[in-house]
Amino acid sequence: MDSLRLQQPGLLTRGRGSLGWQRPDHGTLTFDFNADSLSVLDSLVTWFAGPSVATASSEDKLKGSAQVRATLDGALDSLSVGGDARVVDLRWRGWRLPKGEGTIAFQPGPVPRFDVAANIDSLGYGRFGFGAAAARARGTRDSLTWFARSRVGDLGAFLAGGRYARSSGTGTQQAVVDSLAVLLPSGVWFLERPAALAFGDSVLHVDSAALKSSAGAGRLALSGDLPSRGPINARVSLDSFPLTGIYALLQSDTLGVAGAVTATVAALGTRANPVYSGSFAFSNASFGSFRAPFMDGIIDYRNRRLNGEVHLWRAGQQVLNVAAHLPLDLALVPVAQRQLPDTLSVQARADSVDLGVLAAVTTTVRQVEGVFSADLGIGGTWEAPRLRGGLEIGHAAATIPALNVRYTNLNGGLSLRGDTIRVDSITATSGEGHAELTGYMRLERLTKPVLALNIATSEFKALDLRGYLALTASGRLALTGPVFGATLTGRGTVTSGVLHFADLVNKRVVNLDEPWVQDLIDTSLIRTQRLGPEFQSLFFDSLQVRNLQLTMGEDVWLRSNEANIQLSGSVTVNKVKSNYLLSGTLQAPRGTYRLIIGPVTREFVVQRGTVQYFGTPDLDAALDIEANHVVHPLPGPGQPPEITVIAHIGGTLRLPRLTLQAEHAEYSQAELIAYLLTGRPSVDLSGGQSAYVRGVAASLLAGELERTVVSDLGVPLDYFEIRPGDPMNPFSGAQLAAGWAIGAKTFLVLNAGFCPRKQTRFTNGLGATLQFRFSPEWRTEASFEPIRNCGVGDPDLNTTTVPRQVGFDVFWERRY
Repeated sequence: MDSLRLQQPGLLTRGRGSLGWQRPDHGTLTFDFNADSLSVLDSLVTWFAGPSVATASSEDKLKGSAQVRATLDGALDSLSVGGDARVVDLRWRGWRLPKGEGTIAFQPGPVPRFDVAANIDSLGYGRFGFGAAAARARGTRDSLTWFARSRVGDLGAFLAGGRYARSSGTGTQQAVVDSLAVLLPSGVWFLERPAALAFGDSVLHVDSAALKSSAGAGRLALSGDLPSRGPINARVSLDSFPLTGIYALLQSDTLGVAGAVTATVAALGTRANPVYSGSFAFSNASFGSFRAPFMDGIIDYRNRRLNGEVHLWRAGQQVLNVAAHLPLDLALVPVAQRQLPDTLSVQARADSVDLGVLAAVTTTVRQVEGVFSADLGIGGTWEAPRLRGGLEIGHAAATIPALNVRYTNLNGGLSLRGDTIRVDSITATSGEGHAELTGYMRLERLTKPVLALNIATSEFKALDLRGYLALTASGRLALTGPVFGATLTGRGTVTSGVLHFADLVNKRVVNLDEPWVQDLIDTSLIRTQRLGPEFQSLFFDSLQVRNLQLTMGEDVWLRSNEANIQLSGSVTVNKVKSNYLLSGTLQAPRGTYRLIIGPVTREFVVQRGTVQYFGTPDLDAALDIEANHVVHPLPGPGQPPEITVIAHIGGTLRLPRLTLQAEHAEYSQAELIAYLLTGRPSVDLSGGQSAYVRGVAASLLAGELERTVVSDLGVPLDYFEIRPGDPMNPFSGAQLAAGWAIGAKTFLVLNAGFCPRKQTRFTNGLGATLQFRFSPEWRTEASFEPIRNCGVGDPDLNTTTVPRQVGFDVFWERRY
């Protein structure tokens, strides 16, 4: 039979198969089947499982494609069965299997035996994922050995093996785990000794199972009974277990997670009405920006009420105590509602606590001063909470590293009444200005606070990101909506500010002389990420900004080392999800631009210009600025009385471009540079002067090439520079330099020389410079490189040696 077609409607969407039989002695039967859709298997599952599965939704149906090959061998009364299968894009009841394969071998007899193996590239269920999974089992129905391994998410993996046995008389089943290794971000954890799990129709019993860290510190143990009905008696203990390991097993983001937990939890009672008791302690715990040097507590759950206490310690002193009594249903069976309609109670107390504790528990603020006192209480129910108490802050100060500002004279308080937390007034000083926060936060439910806050600022220094943006503003803002997903609106005036942009002539990708480079405050990263990583939080990630109007005052400037341009006008700020968007056009009514060519500086006066934001997530803006400089040529035949040179600054804030042109005349770039330098055209210059002008033009061209290589072509260099050489010195050649940041405060630069002589070639080999910065003021530089002289090694000059030089320098610099 060459082919077999299944015609039953609803069983098979599309497929094909073949059937063959050979009988030299006992006979061999092969069946090859390829299904583009597994509706046939889904129908068989429905038929065996009954009506409850038959009514499943379309998302629960078995979908995918499979290729199956089965082999029957032997006599009709003792057929052995073998087969292999491959599945692609298999989906069933939330499970996803993109690709997998398996084999099976069944040997009949007095004691039938089988051997099953499966390999899966990846397996997913909801947000959980497993990869490179493999499993194998061999033996009889009542006794077999097994092996399994898999990756767990991106950071975890396990490898396990053991035995399985079933008693045919009692129906008791037992699985023994002989070996188990679990890979976590903190290291490898091994099973201390074989562990036995006994399970039947109504109970799961774990004799004793314990994992121990290969590093020696840390242990996880569990034991007890967990029946489907009847009394529970189970216990779980953690001893210095890493928090990153827990997050990795739960396949959650481990970024910013650190520390260890020691805990003991015991469960008694029944599944429907359990009793829990236990204690816990966190050591050097870190959850994002939250830090807990030491925090401990106890829990006790019975009669559907959870009672617990949490204590926060610092330097051996208890700084915060929270006690809670919550009506909850923590049954081990599905329930309609976990939060019960009964009274709750939460109490938090802190008496004249040093606010420096905040610096210990979060990285969002530093250098915290002042004290706070709190006596807060929550009563009522989940649906209708009742608040009481208050919180007072006095003479406080804090630095926000991500904004590079410090807030001082923080004073104010909160009062809690009914369902409202009222901000009586919280004031702060920054720079020469101040800000005031008023309003309230109302609890629609205990877990759903809604904001209605007003922020008034006057000459308040909001941020000072060195090398990128400094901002002082006055205005009125409103913060409304739920805490997570709040909306910021309003309008304000930027009374003073500075927006920096890249230099035009010296287009270095990384300026090694800037202190912020060594401090790793990369303005390009700040510009890309909008705010520094330390400022990330659930609140700010979910914050929305809607049509925030910012008007420029009289002291707002666009600056670089060469330009100082005033800005006027207004922009609109929005934030959608995690992207800050600016739109609008700022005018450039006045300012100056200094064109620096070697030792000569020429100042241009800004006539007009615009800085236009298009609402793009990169916060870049288009530049269109013109500045004039009037050249009075030296007297001579045919010389014009004056030439107005126009410098046009185009491009964007990140990649500005400079072009020169003359007003009402046609001059080349080199000719204009000659007039700017000497007041004469290039044809009137001597050979040395003409060579100097050519060298300046070559420097400008080299700057454009640097920008093209790194910015336009995207070559992965942190530093790239082309030095054309001195046209006045015949022994001066061109140089090429490239650098990379290889550490937090270390930078490496490689360079090579090039001599444009009749035997054009790279000369003198490679050179290298290693820079290390101890602090923003102190840095060292070590170099090993050849002497840069095109006469060295030139056969025309009869020199064959290439002398090299070694240097070591220490630099101190201070900027005011």
